[in-house]
Amino acid sequence: MRNARYADHRLLSELVGMGNFMPAVRFLNARIQNKNRKQLTESVQNAEVT
Repeated sequence: MRNARYADHRLLSELVGMGNFMPAVRFLNARIQNKNRKQLTESVQNAEVT
């Protein structure tokens, strides 16, 4: 997991380094939204189980 995060960070810093700031922001937002969506579905599934 830490490796994936490190790879993300490297990709981000490369994007920002090339002056492509917006793609980096979009990339981060997509990651965050994916994470939130996953947590949401997990909590819904947990609620259905109980």
